[in-house]
Amino acid sequence: MRSLRLWVVLAATTILTNVLATGQTLEIGSPAPALTVSKWIKGSPIDLAAARGKGITVVEFWATWCPPCIASIPHLTKLQHEYADKNVRIVGITEPREDNTLEMVTAFVKQRGDAMNYTVAFDNDGKASRAYMMAAGIDGIPTAFVINQEGLIAWIGFPDGALDAVLAELVAGKYDLALAKRIARIDKRAEAAAMFGEWKEALAAMDEAIALRPGSVDRWMQKFMIWAEYIGNHDEAKECARKALALAAGDPAKTAEIASHLITDEDEYGYNAIAMEALDRAAARSPKNGEIRIARFRGLAARGDDAKYLALAEETIELLKGDPASLSRFAVILATPGYHTRCGDLALRAIDLAVAAEPGEPMHLLMKFHIEHTSRNDHKSATATGRRLIRSAESDVDFLSGFAWSLLTDEATKGKFNQLALAAAETMAKSPGGDAWSPLDTLALAKFETGAVLEAVEIQKRAVAKCDNEYARATLEATLKRFQESGH
Repeated sequence: MRSLRLWVVLAATTILTNVLATGQTLEIGSPAPALTVSKWIKGSPIDLAAARGKGITVVEFWATWCPPCIASIPHLTKLQHEYADKNVRIVGITEPREDNTLEMVTAFVKQRGDAMNYTVAFDNDGKASRAYMMAAGIDGIPTAFVINQEGLIAWIGFPDGALDAVLAELVAGKYDLALAKRIARIDKRAEAAAMFGEWKEALAAMDEAIALRPGSVDRWMQKFMIWAEYIGNHDEAKECARKALALAAGDPAKTAEIASHLITDEDEYGYNAIAMEALDRAAARSPKNGEIRIARFRGLAARGDDAKYLALAEETIELLKGDPASLSRFAVILATPGYHTRCGDLALRAIDLAVAAEPGEPMHLLMKFHIEHTSRNDHKSATATGRRLIRSAESDVDFLSGFAWSLLTDEATKGKFNQLALAAAETMAKSPGGDAWSPLDTLALAKFETGAVLEAVEIQKRAVAKCDNEYARATLEATLKRFQESGH
């Protein structure tokens, strides 16, 4: 039916399995381990012992290859600016991987400049990751650990809006650590029950947590998911959705997020009406809020109110001028198969405004490329946008590799943009980290698909020689054999 980033019940299985396997030693209330890293890439080193009694530290684990991590960067930068004079420091820690080398991370951070304006460190031997992530039984990133003024772990979670609330309470001296620890343990019980499909036990644990913290919007949505997705009682699910929306009434962003998860084109269980009632109320209070408007667009489109949703789309694009992130997000929606026939021109207009506001942001250009190719069927314009994208991302190996690979392998683009893929791969190969096995594999494929088979064979041999992962190596060797046997 839908996917909730708020809290996906079954994702807890990974966390719980890690805890059972490794023995969790780090939880809310535990003393924070020292931050032992090999290199401070941006900002000055953070000494937690020296910060004790003075400041708050947010330790976030991330990587350049992780899209949700990259999506969190603007939010963390905003928080660092907001709390810079409140003795709050944010540090992003990443560890080495074939596609996340020191050189690649350094280039990534440099390219973003002030858009990634907090401390960044490289954990070459994994000490920080073992002390925090493994000790807490977590292997998913991004994950943030908040360390309070006393040097204790105050919160662990996804670096989204919940982190904002924790920091606000800590800075104001209102954060109840004992309560947070108690609720975290209840949440673990809920996760354990969900892991084994014991939904009544999971619901009971959530009710226990809600009784301790009645304003928890996310837990009501957790309950919604269980009732809707796993038990199939949609009357109970609707009540949970209504409760969550009522609690989120003063928060337009949260209201839009919840409503967007409820709205579906088929609306087989009647959730859309609940979402639209909340969105209409929110729109009356905040008529210029872009997130509310985008969510209402989806609701009106699902309802079939063509004239209304097209008018709302045009108004919203004008309203969002100067907000490139929202424009780009809206362009993605407008360009989806369900809307692009009627909204293709609007999608292009929105993404053009986003590009104009942030001309060096490759994600906007990537979106424009796909709109020109899929919605407009304009190969010439798409190619020009693709070349501009390559220039804007010239030092981002992961981005260029992903772009080239998708051009070469996705059914929608395969065989249509081989020269563009080669240009992206050759630019990538000149960047820091571009000689690792994965980028070389991409470059070899680009060479092969553009007819340079002998070069492809030699590059693929280098990729095989550099690869120390036996499963990936087997795939690389199979590709090499295909190149060699191609008959060219």
